Amino acid sequence: MGALRDAEATDQGPLAAINQQRLAVLRKIQPALSPSTLSDLRRDPRTAVAVSAHVRIGLSRICQDLTAKAAGDNSTEVSSATEQIEVFPVAGAPRARRKALVEDDSLAASLSSWSDPMWEVKDRSVAGLRIAATGGIGQSLSLGALVAVRQSDADAWLLGVVRRLNKVSNEEVEAGVNIIADRIVAVMLAAKRRPNEDMGYVVDGLDLSTLGDRFEGLYLPPPSRPDKPLAMKTLIVPTSEYAEGRNVILTTTNSVYTVAFRHLVEQRPDWSWATIQIVEKTARAIGSERGTPSDTG
Repeated sequence: MGALRDAEATDQGPLAAINQQRLAVLRKIQPALSPSTLSDLRRDPRTAVAVSAHVRIGLSRICQDLTAKAAGDNSTEVSSATEQIEVFPVAGAPRARRKALVEDDSLAASLSSWSDPMWEVKDRSVAGLRIAATGGIGQSLSLGALVAVRQSDADAWLLGVVRRLNKVSNEEVEAGVNIIADRIVAVMLAAKRRPNEDMGYVVDGLDLSTLGDRFEGLYLPPPSRPDKPLAMKTLIVPTSEYAEGRNVILTTTNSVYTVAFRHLVEQRPDWSWATIQIVEKTARAIGSERGTPSDTG
């Protein structure tokens, strides 16, 4: 497109009209071919800030931190968090509120309240953040990396994808992060196997013979992607675990779901973001435990 724009400015011959038509066609299909271009990310007004933040990089690290936080909450909070696949409607769920700003607050004061103040948010909008780090932190960051950001003036983690990366030096890095969710839940999934009547054992309403290899994932309650709301339930899982149509088991406090992976929203070498369809849902009988008929006679 850049070459065509340059040619349009200098070429006044018979090719000018053809180049204009080509540009018009490319502009129409650009959102489908490249939905995350720089112009798209900068569409929303940005506000310059100087806010310290925690940043977690990679699907596995994000899941570990969210799981640890859920384990530290009380039982009521854990139940609410693990049942979000059931209780969040497509629209109308309350959003995380940003803490009220204190007039005499400063970056230094914010940093002093954090145990590892390594990152700074330099500007932000509905769709994205510009984050920066010094001291050699973040040099392993790459384009397309999945990151979670928790700003010091907000309670919730934001999930995003690195769309722009500027390694200013060996000591300093800046990244443009496209926010894809402001509500995320770490979940444990398992490959679904055929039930085995001889080996089956039911605990809390879950037939353990149907559970295959386990893996971590992130559930994004709808609507995700603040700038272009996605009204479907979605999961982010390791790319090695994704296959369209594959059934997996997702267990919550009160229910056992069989969900099927559907079409991809985005895919990278180490993670895949896909829509899901609930195939089956069964209630869990918490506290129950039984063997197979052959075990119990």
